[in-house]
Amino acid sequence: MEADNQILKFVAELPRDGLNLDCQTVDWLFRFMEASDVCYAQTKDAIFPGMAPRDTAGVVHKLERYAAAKIVAMEARERGHIFIAQKYEEQCQELFESLPGFARW
Repeated sequence: MEADNQILKFVAELPRDGLNLDCQTVDWLFRFMEASDVCYAQTKDAIFPGMAPRDTAGVVHKLERYAAAKIVAMEARERGHIFIAQKYEEQCQELFESLPGFARW
């Protein structure tokens, strides 16, 4: 129950003026992935307020995948595994380019 409350609090604090996953910490990205997995509708509504479901279908899932790839890239770079980091950064770029304009930063 406490974990659910923490997730809902995190969702409530998501930025309403645009989400930028590139400027977040690994911990924040993990929390975003958990929130969007557990509270998909609330997360979607928080980051895309007032938008029709047909316009945001699949976008949060792409953002989740971006967050996961970003985590691996950041951790690989921190450990000095530059080649691995670059591969995951390329995934991030491909996912970013596939996002609709309203979901980009």
